[in-house]
Amino acid sequence: MSVARQVAWNTIAQVAARAAVLAAAVVTTGVLTRYLGVSGYGDYVIVSVYVSFFSLVFDWGIPTMIARELPRTKGAAELLGTAISLRLALALPVGALAAAGAFAIYGGEDDRRVRLGVLIALPTIVAVAASTTLSALFQARLRMDLVAAAEFVSQTAAFAVILALVAADQSFYVLIAATVLAAVLNALVVLLLSRRIQRFVLRVDPAAWRELLRLALPLGLAIVVATIYFRADALLLSLLKPSEDVGIYGVAYRFFEVATTFSAFFMGPVFPLISASVALGTAEELSSLLQRSFDVLMVAAIGLVAMTTAVAPELIGLIAGEAFERSATPLRVLVAGAGILFFNSLFALTLVALNRQRTVLVISVVTLVANVALNLVLIPEFSYNAAAAIATLSQLVSAVGAAIVVRRATGFSPRLRTTTRCAAAGLATFAVMFVLDAPLGILVAAGVTVYASMLLLLRVDRELDLRQLLRV
Repeated sequence: MSVARQVAWNTIAQVAARAAVLAAAVVTTGVLTRYLGVSGYGDYVIVSVYVSFFSLVFDWGIPTMIARELPRTKGAAELLGTAISLRLALALPVGALAAAGAFAIYGGEDDRRVRLGVLIALPTIVAVAASTTLSALFQARLRMDLVAAAEFVSQTAAFAVILALVAADQSFYVLIAATVLAAVLNALVVLLLSRRIQRFVLRVDPAAWRELLRLALPLGLAIVVATIYFRADALLLSLLKPSEDVGIYGVAYRFFEVATTFSAFFMGPVFPLISASVALGTAEELSSLLQRSFDVLMVAAIGLVAMTTAVAPELIGLIAGEAFERSATPLRVLVAGAGILFFNSLFALTLVALNRQRTVLVISVVTLVANVALNLVLIPEFSYNAAAAIATLSQLVSAVGAAIVVRRATGFSPRLRTTTRCAAAGLATFAVMFVLDAPLGILVAAGVTVYASMLLLLRVDRELDLRQLLRV
């Protein structure tokens, strides 16, 4: 199978798995919002965001660096064993820090449920550390379809367990424990599948750990900073506003998180190709790869933004119910940020491939300062709508900064011919869906049909050269 077809297959497999996971997540969100209520769901979101914050910070850039280095080294087993042992060794102090932080930040009597929920969810940090480090192996070997399979298995199991727990009228804490079960199951499945590609043993090697940390340090700091501004809106909202506001924002933010996964699915197999192209010094090949990647991401981003914006109220009403109708506005704002994140991820990972992690760090720090300052000023007055707008603005600042640096480093500046055609298709799609008075299912079907038809009419498929890409 050609490299292009491997990328296509990896992306399609992940999208298919994500579609199934998304369907389960939609039902799960609807069940939880109705079962827990606005405030209860707000506490659920606070626990999820808080623990995921530490999971992302604990990433420290190590999986990304492993994915970059694996195609360049012959010692894959040693590198992988060193990385996983390092992540596991750091898990306990990170978990202890997360627990201490929960008691310091959410120390009030009214926050007792959040504190205990965080303590229950802490094992998620270890499980995510293992699964994300192992995912670097699949990324480097262009087998992200296996990661998608693992996610499908774990999330389907979590979906079934949560439905059963709600039917049995179980507590908030038991529902939190179910999310831990899903993370642990995902790590176990990823571990089993990894044995089919690369066998390894854990290597407790302090010298190798120090070298790996040194290599990943600039990117690790950038990820820490990016994670803070990526989660700052929800965390600051939980401190400055009641749980009800967090619940309203949490439903919209859940869609944002799901929407951004396509770019991760696509960039997973593409990043090692960019890294290899940089290592070989083939500027023309790098520019071609970046342009085609940019075009594919824009096709997905514009379609997502157009369709979600048109039916946001109907989508919220179906999923979460009338009590969450105020989530429609932040959803419309956040989905624009999700679209921006698509090409932001392309430029940021290109900088990593170029060994410009320090630049990524600088961009992240600038974005963080602006993000936190704006949130502190605007959330008290405008609540979740301000949080959504600032999150989207942060993505724009980061994306523009990364694109400028990539252009200076490589000379690459994306041609916008395909983007312009996609924008025209997106506007037509939005107009049809917005004015059409029909059930949500028909609206979505109409939107997909109009967008796909417009892309074909405008010959976007020829611009992407899909026939060559998918040729047997």
